Amino acid sequence: MVTTLSDWYCLKNGRQNFKPNARADRDLIFCHTEPIQQKAQMSIERSFATGEPVKMMIYGNWGVGKTHAVHHICWWLDQQPDYSAETVFVELGDVTKKSRFDILVRPFLDEVGIDRIINLVNGYAIATGKNPRNGLREIGIGNDVVEDYASFMMSPPGSTPVPATEQAFEHLMGGSRSGASSNLTQSREFFDVLAALGHLFKKVESKNLILIADEAARLDEVESDDATRSHWESVNRHIFDDSNIFFGFIYTFGGSSERDKPMVLSHPQTETRLGKQNLIFLDNLSDVQTRDFLKNLITQFVDLEAVAKLAADGTINEEFNADTYPFTEEAYERFIDYWSRTPENAKPRDITDQLTDAAFLAMKQEKRLIDVDIVGNMGM
Repeated sequence: MVTTLSDWYCLKNGRQNFKPNARADRDLIFCHTEPIQQKAQMSIERSFATGEPVKMMIYGNWGVGKTHAVHHICWWLDQQPDYSAETVFVELGDVTKKSRFDILVRPFLDEVGIDRIINLVNGYAIATGKNPRNGLREIGIGNDVVEDYASFMMSPPGSTPVPATEQAFEHLMGGSRSGASSNLTQSREFFDVLAALGHLFKKVESKNLILIADEAARLDEVESDDATRSHWESVNRHIFDDSNIFFGFIYTFGGSSERDKPMVLSHPQTETRLGKQNLIFLDNLSDVQTRDFLKNLITQFVDLEAVAKLAADGTINEEFNADTYPFTEEAYERFIDYWSRTPENAKPRDITDQLTDAAFLAMKQEKRLIDVDIVGNMGM
C-alpha cells in the first residue's frame, strides 16, 4: 500500500499535499490580508456604495498569490448579501501579436453560457417591459451586437438553441453569422458585447457583472504590432472610462512594480480612469509574513489533534513542537531563514513547493518530522 503525505502528516479534508488550490481554497486567506481586505475589498465596497462598477488591477510576482486573491474576492462577494454580483473568471490564453479582444470575450461568454444568455434575453421584457432590441439600443449598443442578442429570443428558455441563436452566440465571440455585415473586430464592438451582457444581468437578475482576466502579462505579445496595441488600448479605455456603468473588470498581471504593467494597460487615460487606489500590489513575503503564512497553512491543512495523539504515543519523536510542525525547531528556523536570505523567492507558491518536497523526502526516510538534514540537503 502506498504511503501518502496525507496519511503521514495527518492532512485533513482529503488534501494530498501542502499546496493550496486557488478555486477549492478560495474561502481561505493565508497571506496578504492587508492588501486583500483593506485595499481590494475596500475598493469593492466603495464601488457598490457609489453605484459604480468594480474596476481594479492586481499585480505581483509569479507565484505570489494573485489568482488565489481574485478567487477569494469572488468567494467574499458571494458572502455579502448586500452585494449582488455575478463574477466571471477566465485565464488569458495564448496571445500572439495579432490577438484582439475577442480572446477574452470568447471565454467570458463561454463561462456564462448560451443557455444563461437565452434566459437573460427572454427575461428582459418581463423585467423591464421593453423589447431587448429597444432596450439595448437605448443604452448605445451597436446594431450588429443588438441583432445578435435579439436572436436569443428565437430560443425559448430550457429548449435546445436554434441555429440562428447559436450563430449569434458565435458572432458575439468574434465568429461569423449569416446576415451580419461582417465579423466583430472593432474595440467598441467587443466592448458593446460585454456592456450589453452587463445590462442584461443588471435588469433581469439585479446583479452587477464583474469580469476577471487573469495573467494579463501575456498581453506583452501584442505590443509589437501598432494596430493591435491600439485596439487593446482603445477597448481598455472604454472599460475603465466613467461612462462604463454596465460591468466591472479586474485584471491581474505579473510584475514586481507598476513598470511591469503591459503597455496596453499603461495608457495614461486608462491609468487615470483606474485610479491609484484600485491598483493593488501583492508583495513577496517578509520573514514575519512567511512565519504567519506557514502557521495559517498548517492550521488549515493539518489535523493537529491527530498529530498531537501521534506525539503522545511516541510515533512522532521527542523533537516534536506543535508550533513548528511538520519541522523540528532547528529545521523550521533554517527553512524560514532561507526565504529571508532569498527574498526574491519568498512567494507562497515557492514556499509550498519546497515544503511539499521536504515533506516527501522526510517521509521517504521514514522521518515523521522534517529535520535540519532534510532542509540542508535541499540547499536551504
